[in-house]
Amino acid sequence: MFGLNIADVDLDKNAAVYPNPNNGSFTVQLQGFNGKVDLKLTNIVGQSVWQQQMNCMGSMVKRNFTTKLPAGVYLLRMSSGNAKTVKKLVIQ
Repeated sequence: MFGLNIADVDLDKNAAVYPNPNNGSFTVQLQGFNGKVDLKLTNIVGQSVWQQQMNCMGSMVKRNFTTKLPAGVYLLRMSSGNAKTVKKLVIQ
């Protein structure tokens, strides 16, 4: 089965970040589409503190990430073309 293009999928409903809260290690799970998704973690004042990119090839893609960021509240911005979503991420 082939996935949909990013523009055809609600990125908010098809993206998950867990565990949350975490200790700086977390998993991003994207499901049901093809394409590249840019991931950008910003601190509470909007400064970019971490960036990665995930390639999706249809079904479910999970990728584990580890950061050395201090404890705090961060926003994980995920985007691909016109599809965008933001997830709150808490590092303890």
